[in-house]
Amino acid sequence: MRPSRAYLRRRSMWRAGRIAMRPYRSPAAPTTPPGQFDLIHARLVLIHVAAREQALERLAAALKPGGWLVIEDFDPTFVDPTGPVGNEADAVLFRKMGAALGRLLVAHSGPLAVSWGRGLFRRLQACGLTDVGMEGYLAVRTGGSSGARLMAANYQQIRSEAVAAGFVTDDEVSRVLTLLADPSFAFQSTTMFSAWGRRG
Repeated sequence: MRPSRAYLRRRSMWRAGRIAMRPYRSPAAPTTPPGQFDLIHARLVLIHVAAREQALERLAAALKPGGWLVIEDFDPTFVDPTGPVGNEADAVLFRKMGAALGRLLVAHSGPLAVSWGRGLFRRLQACGLTDVGMEGYLAVRTGGSSGARLMAANYQQIRSEAVAAGFVTDDEVSRVLTLLADPSFAFQSTTMFSAWGRRG
């Protein structure tokens, strides 16, 4: 995946000496005092947090005046990933596997998990941030690529739970994993949204 504009902005600020980078376990923790950070960057974090809206408000509050908040998250249901799939039976199965992942994501992280990314722009505005911007990125992946291997790892991780829940069969998971290893198979990646805003 290519670097997002938000990442490139963060890197340029760091190289120019405008910010000092340090990891922090959770600026969204209720005990974090406000106004502590010049930059907060959360990538693929809030999609997994059930209380994500409250966490986002705390992140925004933790910024110093002039500080930037950068949020990057997937939006699993924004586009149909099977546009490039040539075989209709494989497309139906691929959508079924993606739906199984989405159902488990909702079960563990709440209903907003599958549509969180697309709403980041207005949510940052609602937090009182200015200079808010957002962009999305997706690409066509082929079997055996790094993106396909990542998706295969995700499906392996949920395999037992998805089969036990009756969302898919074990044979169907095996077929999807075979497709994801086949260089002739192509699919559309999950949309990654990057959004940013500044505290006035």
